[in-house]
Amino acid sequence: MGVVLRQYLTGTRSDLVLCKHCGVHLTVKHHLHSRNFVASSGQAFLFDAVVNLRTAEPVKQRLRTGIHIISAIFCLACDAELGWKYIEADDEDQRYKVGRYILEQARIVVVPRKGPLSRDLDDSSGSSDSDHDNAVHIGGHDDASDDDDSVDLDDDSDDDDDDDEPGTNFL
Repeated sequence: MGVVLRQYLTGTRSDLVLCKHCGVHLTVKHHLHSRNFVASSGQAFLFDAVVNLRTAEPVKQRLRTGIHIISAIFCLACDAELGWKYIEADDEDQRYKVGRYILEQARIVVVPRKGPLSRDLDDSSGSSDSDHDNAVHIGGHDDASDDDDSVDLDDDSDDDDDDDEPGTNFL
């Protein structure tokens, strides 16, 4: 078996989305398509692009919005299940999901982006907190001002709920 290379997301001011179990980079807030999804674990989010994944064999599944072919997705580093990828959708109005990814809120953490791109120019505090030390909040702005465990992806996209179990929209 060959060496598995993981991608490290840099060069953006957008908040990072990480695997909750191991902290590997998955995507950035900028790639959020919709926050209005529900999975078996609760709240879920639809993203346009995700990296550092392994996909399972596609399966046909009946979800709230119809029959879809999906592949379960797993963290490339720790193999934790994260959600699924849409492969096919029977209904025309559901085809926008094809090629996109569902990440379940319970399986990810989002950290405010810290670093040279988002730090104030006159900040001379010299703090060097890592992204993992700040993994508690998704802020509605590039600089988080809250220290709670709430999720606020600040998106006004579609009103889709998708999965075979009901859930609560936390946002």
